[in-house]
Amino acid sequence: MLFQGEPAHITAKIDYSNGTAVRFGEYSAFLYPASLAGEYTTLMHQEYAGGQLVQLTYDPGSDAWVGNVTLPSPAEQGGLSGLGLSTLDYSGPYDVYVTGLSADGVPTATTIGAEQPFYIQPYVYYGGSTAVPTGPQIAFVGSQLPSTATLTGDLFVGPNSVSDGNITITDSQILGNVNVANSTVTLVGVTGGDFNATGSRLILKDSTVGALMLANSAVTLVDSSYSSVDPALPSISVSGLSGTLHGSAGYNVTIAGADLAPSYLTASIDGATITLNAPSPANSTETSITVNGTMDATSLGDGVHTLTVTVAQADGLSSTLSTQFTTDAHQVALQGQTTSLYDFAYLLVVLVLVAIVIGAVALHRGRTTGGPPAVASPHV
Repeated sequence: MLFQGEPAHITAKIDYSNGTAVRFGEYSAFLYPASLAGEYTTLMHQEYAGGQLVQLTYDPGSDAWVGNVTLPSPAEQGGLSGLGLSTLDYSGPYDVYVTGLSADGVPTATTIGAEQPFYIQPYVYYGGSTAVPTGPQIAFVGSQLPSTATLTGDLFVGPNSVSDGNITITDSQILGNVNVANSTVTLVGVTGGDFNATGSRLILKDSTVGALMLANSAVTLVDSSYSSVDPALPSISVSGLSGTLHGSAGYNVTIAGADLAPSYLTASIDGATITLNAPSPANSTETSITVNGTMDATSLGDGVHTLTVTVAQADGLSSTLSTQFTTDAHQVALQGQTTSLYDFAYLLVVLVLVAIVIGAVALHRGRTTGGPPAVASPHV
């Protein structure tokens, strides 16, 4: 990937027809936009006359001929200044053509088809050795970013770094990683990139980035996401709420993570905040917290409810776990009342039946044990 204004290296493998490498001779390279290929002969002579062809030297280490050139940019056209380039020619498809003679007089190919194509990206190269170019579409390549700046529409090819600063990067793409030290970096509409932050704050808005590696740093997310984070987010587990709850029941919440504190823990039932019992010192460390709570089913309507537990880390990132549980305390109570009324009615019916039976028995005994009624005898 090549950019406007970037120092580039040309490497040419030059061989005889039998495959033997050419090690002695005189060779040069000519770079030009592919759109000017029809003017190749004229342009090459102009460059040759101006001494601006790229001279190549043999490198025994690579067994190739090498040379250096600065690609054109709005700041300067470098070794292509004699071509009369316009701003439209600073990026896009280019060709490089190598020409020359070996020490024993063997020339290189003379057809235009021997050129090699390459592409200059529409970004201005910045490697950190000069003042930052002005305007959008800067390619920061292995650079120390300015400590205070708003950078828009740029490309970051890592590793890049910023320290002791406060910068905003908008509508940009990040390739590679960015090292952030003692700084605040705000990303708006940014994609890609891994961030190593130490003693810093990252603010992500409408952005999607890669890995976050945090040391004594904080992250704020606004409609943004990341692929991974170190330290990892806390894990949460809840036990004791299985089955249907009829009354009061205890449950436990266990959290494992890094840089934890009980004050970072919040909980709610169906959206209403509840208070969990504070853990004892033995149940609370920087990497683990265990708390307990009591669920009173009689204070909730019968049905399915949701317990939501959220725990944050010192870096501002958090984990949330939602657990559903069921209660039927009111139904159980109603069933108990109905059962009591049924039992009372049943007892009452039994008592009535017993009374009827007793009365019938008494009446029957009265009829069987008494004699015929006395009859008075009349006297004359």
